Amino acid sequence: QQIYRYESATGKTTLVSRTSSGDPGNDDSTNPTLSYNGRYVAYLTRSSDIATGLSSGQTAAILYDTLTGTTTRINTTKVGVTGDGSVSGVALSANGRFVSFSDTSSNMVLNDSNNESDIFVKDMQRGDIARISVGPNGLEANEQNLDPALAGSSLTSLTSSIAFRSLATNLTGSSTASGVGDIFSNTAKFSPAALS
Repeated sequence: QQIYRYESATGKTTLVSRTSSGDPGNDDSTNPTLSYNGRYVAYLTRSSDIATGLSSGQTAAILYDTLTGTTTRINTTKVGVTGDGSVSGVALSANGRFVSFSDTSSNMVLNDSNNESDIFVKDMQRGDIARISVGPNGLEANEQNLDPALAGSSLTSLTSSIAFRSLATNLTGSSTASGVGDIFSNTAKFSPAALS
């Protein structure tokens, strides 16, 4: 499976899940999501030849800029270290700058030791990354967190809501969560400097 972008105004179809030479990736790519103007496409891939640091059999999140032809791996730390887990969901802000994703990696942020998939939000311009699927006082989720969605037209304020599905029972500080797939929301918080 490959990811394509179709431009209805021109009838042009562009291969998105491509290598640096323009060839299709060597494994499946799925779950595409577009920025508001269609410039950016985020998607999941098991291909090992689309971006640097990809491993065969590991699912990664990718951001493709249709204007520049640039492909960037999303699930890396702020300093560019490759995530040590796999991604299962991705959501893109309207302006394409911020991406939310579900990832089993333990090295996206400090003190991630719950061995579960967590929800993260990343600023693709600056590399800042925040874990969203936490309870009161940063309590780690005790089960997996999936299917992120960004609220509003763009994530450009200091705080913005992200909704996600979770099997965790400890995110609200109460016993109301069922542990069978509840929907939660939280806010991503970036410093003013991070938004400049």
